[in-house]
Amino acid sequence: MKTSGGIEAYAKHRGCSIGAVQKALATGRIKRGRGGRIHFKAADKAWAANTDIHQSSRSLKQKKTVKAPPDFPLPEVDKDPEKAANAAGYNVDGPAPRLASLAAAQLAHAVEKALAARMDRLERQGVLVKQTEVAAAAFELARRARDKLLNLSEQLAPVLVGLELDDIRDRLEAEIRKVCAELGAGGGEVQQ
Repeated sequence: MKTSGGIEAYAKHRGCSIGAVQKALATGRIKRGRGGRIHFKAADKAWAANTDIHQSSRSLKQKKTVKAPPDFPLPEVDKDPEKAANAAGYNVDGPAPRLASLAAAQLAHAVEKALAARMDRLERQGVLVKQTEVAAAAFELARRARDKLLNLSEQLAPVLVGLELDDIRDRLEAEIRKVCAELGAGGGEVQQ
């Protein structure tokens, strides 16, 4: 068994962190011997003599582990993070809730990360698109439909002159259906 050593060896001997030994050296609670080594027996005596019992009991109280309250519902593992979040009482669509415990905060963080990852994946797959892109595409499609329908009168006027009313109606309906079919079949698809 060693009787002296460096900071790491003394921390291991004492069963505490290296930082605690460094703090004890810095505050003068323990001292190094000749050659800069710490003599374990002398340091143990100095540590006991120079340690404030009230402060050490306070730190012991602070180191208690925090567990989730017994009534805190932990959801079963689910592939759908929204379902898991709602099962735990976390409203995904609403504002961020006030979280009462560390476990609830960790669950909320995990749910947010899972939802963000899911949204990214769906966007990469092309399932989700940005609202601004959809609005721009809808506007462009509506503008093209309007333009095609307004141009019908110029295209059909020379052809319709002198036809019967039923023939005019049939011709107009056929041309309108043709425009709608072009727009619906991708002829009106907006290029990005």
